[in-house]
This record gives sequence, structure tokens and C-alpha cells, in this order.
Amino acid sequence: MKKSILLVQLSEEQGKLWQAVLTSQQFDVTWKSPNTDILNLIEQMHREGKKLPDAIVADIGLRSAGSSALLASPLCRWCSEFHPETKVILTNPRQTQIRQVEQRWAIRQGASDLLPRLDKQNLIDLVSKISGFLGCQFLKAPLDKLMGHPEPIDLAVKPQTEADERKSIRKSATDDLARKMALIPLMVMSSGSKGDTHSPAVSTSLNHHVSLDLTIQDMRLYDFAIELDSLGLALRKVFQENPRLPGAIILNRGIYVGMISRKRFLEFLSRPYGLELYNKRPIKVLFEQLNPEFLVLDGNISVVMAMQSCLQRPQHVIYEPIVVRLEGGVHKLLDVHDLFLTQSQIHELATQLLREQTQDRMIQTEKMASLGQMVAEISHDVRTPVNFIYSNIDYLSTYTEQLIQLLAAYENALPQPSQKITELKEEANYGFIKEDLPKVIKGIRFGSEQLMRLVSGLQSFSRMDEQMLPSDTDVNACIENSLIILDTRLTNIRVIKNFGKLPLIQGFQGQLMQVFLNLIGNATDALLEFTAKSSVATTDFLTHSSTMQVSGEKGSSTSVLESEPWHPQIEISTSLGILGQSSETDSSKTIAQWVSVKISDNGPGIPKEIQAQIFETFFTTKGSGRGTGLGLTICHQIVTEKHQGKLNLRSPYYAGSLLTIGTEFEILLPVDLNALGKRD
Repeated sequence: MKKSILLVQLSEEQGKLWQAVLTSQQFDVTWKSPNTDILNLIEQMHREGKKLPDAIVADIGLRSAGSSALLASPLCRWCSEFHPETKVILTNPRQTQIRQVEQRWAIRQGASDLLPRLDKQNLIDLVSKISGFLGCQFLKAPLDKLMGHPEPIDLAVKPQTEADERKSIRKSATDDLARKMALIPLMVMSSGSKGDTHSPAVSTSLNHHVSLDLTIQDMRLYDFAIELDSLGLALRKVFQENPRLPGAIILNRGIYVGMISRKRFLEFLSRPYGLELYNKRPIKVLFEQLNPEFLVLDGNISVVMAMQSCLQRPQHVIYEPIVVRLEGGVHKLLDVHDLFLTQSQIHELATQLLREQTQDRMIQTEKMASLGQMVAEISHDVRTPVNFIYSNIDYLSTYTEQLIQLLAAYENALPQPSQKITELKEEANYGFIKEDLPKVIKGIRFGSEQLMRLVSGLQSFSRMDEQMLPSDTDVNACIENSLIILDTRLTNIRVIKNFGKLPLIQGFQGQLMQVFLNLIGNATDALLEFTAKSSVATTDFLTHSSTMQVSGEKGSSTSVLESEPWHPQIEISTSLGILGQSSETDSSKTIAQWVSVKISDNGPGIPKEIQAQIFETFFTTKGSGRGTGLGLTICHQIVTEKHQGKLNLRSPYYAGSLLTIGTEFEILLPVDLNALGKRD
């Protein structure tokens, strides 16, 4: 039975080529228009019980009907969840080569592969891949015949008029720009998609319970104890029946006194007359002669620390079992061989984790570089028409005023206009147009100015990897540009700005914008999530009518009631300060000026128990697919390493008797990195 393929390509040329080569492989190919909502189509087929195609070969730039949202990711996820038999193969005809980061993104979405533009050079390779995905034999002869035909595929296009050609160029440019813009959120979220885990997979050679913070009480322990007055023969019999037992805990009337290892016990028995001396005598005799040296450790000590303590023992007892002290006065034995083996497994696990962290950082760096390049292209494409609009607004405004003045002069010169003119004025609503037209032009001016600021902000962000050396940077402007980029996400959030007068600092403008975007974006996510989860009762509780304690005269506290209801709020303040003090006699000491940026919100706050981990790599409080655990780590690195600054966390930020909410991040940046280096 033939395999069926659903083909959807934006390019007519690529669509015809794909249809020809896939048909030559005996596939049943159905070619759909790029305007078809492919996801809606297969969902409808699934609901109606119709047979779904064995594969979908879809352009990665396909969009939902009436929007700029890309279909690639939801299409892959739907097929993976509801019909995994259907293979989704994405194509990007706008590229002749696919980068690894793009291919990894496609596979994480659930696609079988991401293929480049189809041409004669890669035709055999790409078609053989699709045949392999469908479990079909690759037929080379039909392809050779197709490629050898003088006109294998009809690519003739009807001649266009000059107007049609201009329209086609505008539509192509618009569609290409929309696809670029729609790709941005997919690139940003790709690292949090399915298949991208934050914890490394443990190999089959490792025990399933091994972890970096494993304690010795979680390992395999031996629980055997014997009384001092028991005969040596009894202990010998136990060792013979349990060849893996490393030793025995020695008790005196149920109270722990020490340990005898298997090795030392058998060593004494193997001496001349050892069996006769110790077999029928109490273990106490042998225990006193052995005078054993044993290491006792608490069970909650990590394997790594236990290993260090073990290796610090004298060489002749380094392989003696370790006594593990547990809760309730219980003592058990840990075989040193097991400790060494587990330590090697932890080392392997740590190496694997470090390797994956390094790989994820490389992916993140590559992704941010690709994102910056795409943002630069989009901002460049947008700036040209925006400049055209903005530069012509003054002319439009002047011409409009002159026309209105001219019409007014005509009205004065002809106080009794003809009936035709009167009818035209009434039909066009002349009075309203004359009043509203200046307002329309004013609105166009305002919108174009907003677009200019947005494009400037995007260009500043896209240049974050271009700077090799720090340059003069306006911190307040960086924050303003960040807020412009995040404007649509801040619609329902009150933003309070308290900007101080700041000097230019030595820094990396794009990287600082990345820090501000991340911190403000995190605060926005926390506030919106908290608002969505809050019930009426929660909202009533989160009013500022709760009692707040403030200082009164002579240190007394006064209760203040505020009646303002809770509303999501982000406050950003900047100021200039000096860290360090200098005595009047010490004129050689340099005092560094620091810029302080505080970003605070009135959200639920960060729990105390996780605040110590907040800057750790891969630590995230967001759900699966929403966070990579790298944002705050990279922010901390940019502030502390790139700018020699400090990034401090304070939560809760607002604290009262009934109200404990809010988070504040403070960024401290030196004004002059060179002066700071001399002072240090």
C-alpha cells in the first residue's frame, strides 16, 4: 500500500519540485495551498475518523490563518501527542544549509528532521531521508530519470504586469518579515521545549539512586552485630556463610563498643594456632589483642566527604570498613569498596553534568547570537518604512494646513457656493474632516515616534555581541529601551520609574539591556501568574488595608491603614552613590562611584528556602517549557564578571504584620571600570 504524504510549501517552485521527486518514489502526494490551516485540517480529519497522512512535509514558515503565529511547533506537538504515526518533516527553503541549533530545535518540537532548500545537489540525500523515515526503499532510478529529463518540472510562470510585479515584491517582503518576527518567540522558548532536561541522564553503569548529594546512610549498609562474650567460632561461621560481609559490630550487653573487620579477623585466625586460640574463646579476647582502629561517621555525611575522611586514614587501615552512626544510636557497616565505587560513579555523573552544562551554555550562546542577528535584520527592515513615514509627516502636516487655509479662502470668496459643492460637502462630512484631519496626523506622528524608539531599542539589543570593549553607556536609556521592548507585556502592570541623574558608565550596552529585560520580564511573569491564580479572597487579603508597622517618635511603632487595593506593580529606581570611605589624611585612596539600579515588584516574593539557589545554573521556579534556568545565572555573570558589579536579592520586599510580599533585585555598577581596577 502506498504511503501518503501531505505537502505544504510557501514557494510554488519548491512545492512542484517536492511533488515531482516524492511522486517518483511511489508516494501518494497531496499538495495543499500555503493558505490552508494545516493544523485545523488534520484535527478535523482526526475527529471525523479519516485516515491521516503517513507524513507531512511542511514549510517552517507556515502561519495560522489571519495571524503571524507559526504553525510548525503546534503541528509537531499535536502529531506527537495524538497521532505519532504521522511523521512531520519541516523544510526551510530560504536556507541552503541547516545549522545544528535549528535542527535541534525542530527535533525538540517533535519533528523528524528540518531540511534545507531542495535542489539538484541535495535532492538524492533529502529524498532518501524521507524514505527512511517512512520505512520505504529509496528508488534511485526514477530520480535519475527525472533529473536527466530536459524539462522534468514545469516552472513556467505567467508574465506579470509592472503593477502585479510591484505587488508581488511587497507581499514577498511583508511575508518574509512576518516569518522572521514569528520565529523570535520560538527561538527564545526552544531551550525549554520537550526533550530539553535540566538534569543529566544517568548511564546504565550507574546505580539508579546515585546523585551528587548522596549521603552514606543512603548506600548499602551491613547490619550485623555480635556480643563480646560470644565465641569466635560463631563469628567465623557468620563470615563463612556471608562472604560479602565486611565486618561485625561489637556490642557489650547491647551497647556499641567497636568493630572487627573480616580481613583482620581472618588474618588472626590464619596465624599458627589461631583457630585453637580464638575459636572457643570469647570474641573479647581477640578484640583486646586486635586493638582495632576504626572510622566512625554520621550517616548524613555526603559520599564525597566520607571518601576524603577515608583516604586520610593510615595506609594499613585504609581499606577497613567504616562504621556509620544512624539515628537512635544504631550502628551499621559500610564496605570501603562500595564507597570507592559510588565515588567513581558520582565523579562520572559530575563530569557528565558539567559537559551538559557546557553544551547548554554553548546552545544558549549560539541561540542568542542567532536571535540578535534576526532582531538586527528585522529592525533594519522596519526602520526604512518607518523613516519614510516619519520624514514625510511634517510635509503632510504642512500641506494639510495649507489646503485647509485655501479652502477657507474659497469659502470667504464664495459665500454662496453652488448646489453641487454644498452636496459634496455634506456627503463628505466636510466639517468633521476639517476638524479631525489634524488629529489623525498627530496620531500618525505619535505612532511613528513610538516605532522609532522601538526600533532603536531592538538595534541596541542586537548589538550586544558586537562590543569587545566597554564604552560609554547610559543606564537610564538602557532601561527605557528595555521597557519599550516589553511594552506589550506590561499592559496591565503599573510601572513606576524613579530615575536619578546618572553619569555615563563604562559598560556593555547590549548586555546590560539583556539583564534589565530578564529581571523585568521575570517580575512581569510572577505578577501575571499571581494575578491569574488569585481568587476574590486572595485579592481582598492583598489589599494595602492591612496593618503596617512604621516608626513613630522616640522609636515607638504606629499602625497605619492604607485603603489602596492591590494592583500588580513594578518599581524601577536609579541613583548614584559612593562605596567606601576615605580619611582626610589618606589622599591616595581612590573612591569609586557606583550606579544603583533597583527593580522591585509587589508579587508573592521568593521563598527563603530557595533564595540561596536563585543564581545557580539550571535552577528555575517556572514550569516545564517556560524556563531554562539560565536567565539569572547569565545576569549574575554579566553584572559580576563583565562589569565587576554586584547583583543582590531582597525578598520579601514589603513586610508587615499581615502582608509579606515583594521581591527586589539591586544591581550595583561601577561608573569607571579602570578606576575600580586601580582601587582593587
